[in-house]
Amino acid sequence: MTGVMFNRGMASSGLESCGALNSLPLLQDDDAMSLWNRLGADYNGFQVYDSGGILVREFTGVVFPDLATPLEETLAPLLSQ
Repeated sequence: MTGVMFNRGMASSGLESCGALNSLPLLQDDDAMSLWNRLGADYNGFQVYDSGGILVREFTGVVFPDLATPLEETLAPLLSQ
């Protein structure tokens, strides 16, 4: 399983600290937020896709570490496939 994080276009606050705290690639969207908007993502959102690229679950208004349990519950069946 792989993951990628996307940061809002032109937003630089916290990029270094976020990159230092995880092993996921951290990419910056363009100024128009083209990728994020195409995915239909919400501000501060998180999306989980299965290995076929199908959206499994979307989290909005993400607050860490509150997301830990629902994220684990979402990922567990995907990881066991």
